[in-house]
Amino acid sequence: MLKLVKPSHEYMHAFKETMQEQQTDIGTRLYTPGVLKLIEMIDSGRETEWLKNIAQQNNITLFWLMDDNRYVGCFTFRHNLTEQLIQRGGNLGYNIIPSQRRRGFAFVGLSLVLEQAYKMGFDKILITCGTDNDKSYALIKKAVATFGGEFLPVSEQNEYRAWVNTASVFVK
Repeated sequence: MLKLVKPSHEYMHAFKETMQEQQTDIGTRLYTPGVLKLIEMIDSGRETEWLKNIAQQNNITLFWLMDDNRYVGCFTFRHNLTEQLIQRGGNLGYNIIPSQRRRGFAFVGLSLVLEQAYKMGFDKILITCGTDNDKSYALIKKAVATFGGEFLPVSEQNEYRAWVNTASVFVK
């Protein structure tokens, strides 16, 4: 069963295990400096330091998508939109690990993030993706069709952009 969780000691082993399984897939941006730093901190027993740092960041909420006890992806919810984020980036960044893609996990994760955003007081969130990212654009179109929202013009940075409603996840 899929669930959205905040990173915690409980899920660190699953995160590291998944990253090790995915090591051969470096071209998918899984091995960002942040991921490498977290793995290093887990290996040295310093994941508490990382968790405290994440908890103190009041501009973002980091969620991990878990399938039972297996890490399948990450969703970063940005609370405050700058002009730059309105053009490129929006409220949401996400990544599903390669072995779990094309299974609908991104949509389920997005739905769960919309629920959390609603609980935080957001009535809509901005989602963007590059005009060359067909899969993310399909996710945005499905989200707008399912939850309601509106498309904005393509940004100067060649990003598709759409506001997606959060309340429609709950209000029928």
